[in-house]
Amino acid sequence: MWQYDPSIDSWSQKADLPGDGRIGAAGFVIATKGYLGTGQNDIYYYDDFWEYDSDANIWMQKANFPGGKRSFSFAFAIESKGYIGGGSTTSAKKDFWEYDTSTDSWTQKTDYGGGKISGANGFVIADKAYIGTGRDNDLAYRDDFWEYDPITDIWTQKADFAGGVRAGSIGFSINNLGYLCLGYVLDTNYNDFWQYNFGTDSWIQKSDYPESGYATGISIDGKGFMGTGDDIGNHWWEYDPDTLATI
Repeated sequence: MWQYDPSIDSWSQKADLPGDGRIGAAGFVIATKGYLGTGQNDIYYYDDFWEYDSDANIWMQKANFPGGKRSFSFAFAIESKGYIGGGSTTSAKKDFWEYDTSTDSWTQKTDYGGGKISGANGFVIADKAYIGTGRDNDLAYRDDFWEYDPITDIWTQKADFAGGVRAGSIGFSINNLGYLCLGYVLDTNYNDFWQYNFGTDSWIQKSDYPESGYATGISIDGKGFMGTGDDIGNHWWEYDPDTLATI
């Protein structure tokens, strides 16, 4: 695991995850701690779940994800609770779970509004989550998008993702606007980059990402950062919404 400092544009290695190496894991951040679990390697699927203390640079194993072993779930955090849903093993899942850090316990919530899905993604804006795209149990790629309200435990369908059907997208939010980009359909990888306004329930296309393929993305201090992944290598890019460009 690696830590990125945008103020000096530098990376530093941190403690390795004690569990097995894997792809398709799900993770979220609450306060100064990170949480990561599930995923798969070439043979096994996982349901283990881990907490990372950024101050102490220490991992601690927590209660296993109760939905069962899987990979490519969606995940997010709202205030002090974390959430994991969907994903797949031999078939896609639709169940959705809430994690309470104070009790190290899981509670099943209302199934994902779009049904069985794997490879979906999204972002959190104003204490609500927005999740969409992915691939369903019929192996069909999707463009539907859903809002989750943790207070009412209700999913509400919103405007379809304007970039079209796909799975494996990246999502993050900056200044109460959501961003979704990349993804694939079959052997086609995308690099289009879209902004979502929850107030108007509308999408606007922004500057394309300079590369395409699987990647990861985060937002820090009003800017987005994306990179790594197949077809990309170790490149790392910064997105500044104020300049409407990718740097």
